Amino acid sequence: MTSLYLEVAERVLILSDRPLSAAEIISQAQRSRLLPKHLYGFRQDRTLQARLSEDIARLGSKSRFFRTSPGRYFLRDFNHKGANEIGEYYAKPRRKELDQNDILTLNTNIDSIERNGGPIVPLSFMLDQLKSGHYSYRSAQDILRNDACTAIHSFVVVHDGSRILSFRCGKFFPRSDPLFGRRTIGLSGTVTADQVDMLFESLFGIIGNAIEELCSGIGLPRHFAERARYGGEILPWFGVKSARAANTPAILHMVLSYKCPPSFRPTRAALSVNDLRWIDPHNPLNTLQDFDSTSKILLSEGHARDLVRIHTSSNRTSEV
Repeated sequence: MTSLYLEVAERVLILSDRPLSAAEIISQAQRSRLLPKHLYGFRQDRTLQARLSEDIARLGSKSRFFRTSPGRYFLRDFNHKGANEIGEYYAKPRRKELDQNDILTLNTNIDSIERNGGPIVPLSFMLDQLKSGHYSYRSAQDILRNDACTAIHSFVVVHDGSRILSFRCGKFFPRSDPLFGRRTIGLSGTVTADQVDMLFESLFGIIGNAIEELCSGIGLPRHFAERARYGGEILPWFGVKSARAANTPAILHMVLSYKCPPSFRPTRAALSVNDLRWIDPHNPLNTLQDFDSTSKILLSEGHARDLVRIHTSSNRTSEV
């Protein structure tokens, strides 16, 4: 299923006959009444820009769109029809930074949950907090300074029905992230406001972020990403707390799972992902000390094994 945001962008760019920014595309779509009424949300221009960037990163020269300069987009096929073609701008690989100003934040002291089941936070508790409005969008520095704030990250475990994908976080991973320099079994990303989508259950942007991490991290193709997005193939399980450190904010990893299609072979698609390996969750490696804290918990306590088994055997659907 093609993203409606991309369809709107294509129609606007055809009519404009010139490169536009995401904000200009949304503005012109509204003026021309090309934006469907059911497409609404906080900062639609950011949602569109994320969709465009994701499409270009995943499809490359096969994408309908390309950048003419930072933040400005045009149509590839339409460009060839003109007498003077517009040059393409190639964005440099971006470091996975935590300096955003709109990070999804749980307005709860993570340490206060410690008495109720160790590092595992039930999905029901997280949903109650979010649906009750106990969240906000804050900057990384604000979260770091405030003991009552916890940043929410996605942590999507990729499996093939029997094995789990693992990898090492590369040099472009931020030092302020608890996964820095570690081997992990989760593609993780900071959840931001622009990842909320009204077209599917994005779980306050958590599932939306997980899909973007699958695309940018291991090169999940567009058609699989769209199927995962609208078919409910990203399944939420529970949260895992990561302790606050000197230069690291309190983080709650929302653990999700994604069953890798048989025809898709994960590859290194980002500088922050290295050394991809499949591991057996029934027989964790003897080098668990090399893994990040969330992966250690999932592997050593059997959670990773269980989510693969349940996801595969019962085709478990989302509880959201």
